[in-house]
Amino acid sequence: MAEVRPDAQDSLTGETALTIASLHGGHATCLALLNRGANVSVVNSKNLSPLILAVKEGHWATAEKLLQHHAPLDQTDGSHKMM
Repeated sequence: MAEVRPDAQDSLTGETALTIASLHGGHATCLALLNRGANVSVVNSKNLSPLILAVKEGHWATAEKLLQHHAPLDQTDGSHKMM
């Protein structure tokens, strides 16, 4: 069986499993990924973190869970502006 890498970006979308779950408010999926070693700081190909994606979509329970797992609060966009 192939090794599963929870922090790997998808070659087509540039998303990780955690960024996709965060974007769609998959609270239980995020928790399962975090409990299995997903890194809460890994960003997608657009340099957006799981926390930023959850907040932008209004998924507050997911954002809270990410914060409980020490998601970084400081993030910049590609031009180094704080988001």
